[in-house]
Amino acid sequence: MKEFDLSTYTEYEYNEKYRNELNNYFRERVKYNERLNNYEIDVYFYPYPPIDTTGRSVPLAYMNNLVKGLTRKEYDMVVLDERILLNDIALMETEWIYKETNYRQPSLELLHDLSKYINKADLEFHDPKILSYGMYKDKIIGLPYESDFDVLYYQNEEKNSTAYNNTMLLLENMKDYTWDDLLNQMKINSQPFWISFGDNNDLLNFVIEYSSNKYNLTSEYDPDYLKVFYNDTSISHYTELRDLVKEFKSNSEENPNIATLDDVFYYYMVNETTFFKAKASHNYIFRKYGNGTLPLSLPPKYQSATTNKYLVANKFSNIKPEILAEVALILTEKNAQLSRAKGFGSIPTFDFSKKDSDIDLQTYCDTYPVICDAMDKVEKLYIRDIFNSEMMVPFYEIE
Repeated sequence: MKEFDLSTYTEYEYNEKYRNELNNYFRERVKYNERLNNYEIDVYFYPYPPIDTTGRSVPLAYMNNLVKGLTRKEYDMVVLDERILLNDIALMETEWIYKETNYRQPSLELLHDLSKYINKADLEFHDPKILSYGMYKDKIIGLPYESDFDVLYYQNEEKNSTAYNNTMLLLENMKDYTWDDLLNQMKINSQPFWISFGDNNDLLNFVIEYSSNKYNLTSEYDPDYLKVFYNDTSISHYTELRDLVKEFKSNSEENPNIATLDDVFYYYMVNETTFFKAKASHNYIFRKYGNGTLPLSLPPKYQSATTNKYLVANKFSNIKPEILAEVALILTEKNAQLSRAKGFGSIPTFDFSKKDSDIDLQTYCDTYPVICDAMDKVEKLYIRDIFNSEMMVPFYEIE
């Protein structure tokens, strides 16, 4: 799986804790299972720098190395997000994928179809939308492992101070604000703000969140919504975006024009940014405030880009696919996800529309009320859906 995206906070000890707790959960779960109790779980954290100083695309290098690792049997299972999984599938093929990987559809050629070994009724606790992103037609290629969405963590200022009152007013208006409204008001208040654009996915998330504030990017509303990005309107839209992005420059000598997530987290810790735009799963950093008082807000208009991760099984593995499927079910089951939520802040892939009738979901929401409230209010933006058109190239090229 990719290394965690906040390296200054998640160092070696954190990786070891994750590796050990995942294996301990699995070992306890299978101790009486003769088919599985001889197996252990080890985790390789793939180095995923936000910026490649050589200028090469980080996602492209990752996808190419992933293909090599699968064919060389370097790992039996992989945790992939939906911007990688099945991103090679589209009505229109592209020679670029074959040129880079020697496969036309790596997701189908390198990964097991787990539907042969899994009862779909066992997956009904997952959010249907999240579950669908791991499927190709009737094939189950990836099992939902964890979910995520973009949020803003705000400074816990001294109550009744000017900074505190200004921030509280911003939060009160966040549902109605666009990104432009928020940033303009912060300028008036002289409140500092930094955003990370070092990671390509963070930048793409922001572009879609910013654009969704102004345009309805759904085919239900407008079958030709993608024209927003290439018609006459796009000129002014891109100009506004360019000017806005230029405001968030880093002091980094290696890349003075791009602030990484680590940069912005540092600015947040030294009170040089009012908000820290990050993921809901980063809530573990802020638990010192208590789960019920996380300093968390949804982005403007409450529109937030989502990220969902899936556990997939390698066709080249020497382990039988039915064993891999059984292991995948255990590592993605309810209790496993709740365990990772407790230990690492992971956001479960559950269908929270059932929380009134599901005691496990009720317990989660009682334990993490701020996260659960955000999930109730958020307007989720599914990046893959926005770029899913019969006339579009596979998302592989966009990623």
